[in-house]
Amino acid sequence: TKGELHMVGRLHADRERPVLLTVLGAFPPKAQKHDLVTGLPDESVLVCRYPGMHSTTWKDPSPLTVAEALDEFISAHLKGRKIVAYGLSTGCLVTLNLQSSEVCHQVAQEPFLNTAHLGPFIAYCRRFLEIEPNNRALANFIWTIFGISRTDAVDRDYRVFRSNSSLPLDLIVGARSPESATKAWPSFTREEDRRILLDRPSARLHVGPEGTGHDVEPTPEARAMVKAVLSAVLASV
Repeated sequence: TKGELHMVGRLHADRERPVLLTVLGAFPPKAQKHDLVTGLPDESVLVCRYPGMHSTTWKDPSPLTVAEALDEFISAHLKGRKIVAYGLSTGCLVTLNLQSSEVCHQVAQEPFLNTAHLGPFIAYCRRFLEIEPNNRALANFIWTIFGISRTDAVDRDYRVFRSNSSLPLDLIVGARSPESATKAWPSFTREEDRRILLDRPSARLHVGPEGTGHDVEPTPEARAMVKAVLSAVLASV
């Protein structure tokens, strides 16, 4: 009822197999994570684009609204199946707020819990806004989620979650600290974010190879690390 959800993937007929429900972030490559469908052939995999990203634009694209829509989708199509909710960047703000009882494990890759510190991303968004000054849907998307306009940057606070805080969590972050002064984006997951996310009974931290930042998977080695984490989680639920 919130809007259209765009997904690719495969569901096995065996309902005992867990479902890897992946939610992408803002401005992803068009086929990001589609390789999971073929790369994990024995698993049920769904990859969901964030509304408005290579997909239908929503009037309210806030993470809580998208989480509510995904909960409705789960109730309608995945009822009774074990779900591993895997979020990437902005997608984490959705998966960390899913309330469906089917969600039994969470994987969060490069989440950020506030937006005021996202310096490189703020500049990145403003370039988009300058290139497309009349694109109201884009401006609404960036302002609603990130508090960024062509002139302002208002902090959006995402430190409160609606999901079950006792769920196991695997947190994947890049190796470069948020304070790194490099051209490539550093990790956007601050130490404070790590403490909040890892403050649960069953949580594990995975740090990408040296040189990784918000893009945790720039090399085959890094991609193999993330795939190993996902495979281990799916085997454990």
